[in-house]
Amino acid sequence: MSPESYSFAVVVVDEEAGGGRTEGPVRPKSWVGAGSEGAEGVYLTWKDLWVTTLSFKGKSTTILASLAGYAQPDEVLAIMGPSDCGKSTLLDALSVF
Repeated sequence: MSPESYSFAVVVVDEEAGGGRTEGPVRPKSWVGAGSEGAEGVYLTWKDLWVTTLSFKGKSTTILASLAGYAQPDEVLAIMGPSDCGKSTLLDALSVF
């Protein structure tokens, strides 16, 4: 199946705002850069993230396509979605950096 047939949501829980939730595509106050450290902690951002695999026959398969997102200090993030939609692949790709 193509990556367009799957989807997952990132849920942001803002502990400072009393646990309010934001779902879906959200924008941070500023794009600080991947792995930059501010006074409050580490900010993680990613833009245009792609993950592809190459089969033994040489065929390329896209698993994640053009993802963007961020994680800020003092937030609890949950990545939710159905089986095989790319949640673990996203975390694996981000852990490389």
